[in-house]
Amino acid sequence: MAEQGQGGLLQSFYENMYLLLVVGVLLPTVIYTVWGLAEMMSLPQLDVDKYMQALKPAPSAQVEAQSAPAPEAAPAQPEQAKP
Repeated sequence: MAEQGQGGLLQSFYENMYLLLVVGVLLPTVIYTVWGLAEMMSLPQLDVDKYMQALKPAPSAQVEAQSAPAPEAAPAQPEQAKP
């Protein structure tokens, strides 16, 4: 019969459930973090100035908005006729 302490390295690794838990949590975390960072580094750089210019209104729209008269206040609701 084989002695109980003469297992291989892998057997002792598989028998330690806490070590398996730590490896099972850390390995996917590290892999997916590295994968996500690699994906972000491979994205093209955004030209912020180009998109900020697209968001600004045209100069003619600003002039029209400034020269337009302010809307008058809404009239108060008329009183209802009493019978």
